[in-house]
Amino acid sequence: MFALVPIEVIQDRRLTLEQLRVLIALLSFRNKDGDTVWPSRAAIAERTGMHPANISSATSALAELGWLE
Repeated sequence: MFALVPIEVIQDRRLTLEQLRVLIALLSFRNKDGDTVWPSRAAIAERTGMHPANISSATSALAELGWLE
């Protein structure tokens, strides 16, 4: 399994390691037809190795930084 990651993700120095892991995990759920994904916190936690409770804080921060809508 792999995820295509835009270079802008790597260059964004505002992202913490936790936020970066969650964003890459979210990108890994994309399909060829679009960028909308709806994985559960449990699915993201499984891909990142993070506790599910930490996923919400990371996604909230990613939305504030403009990475998620």
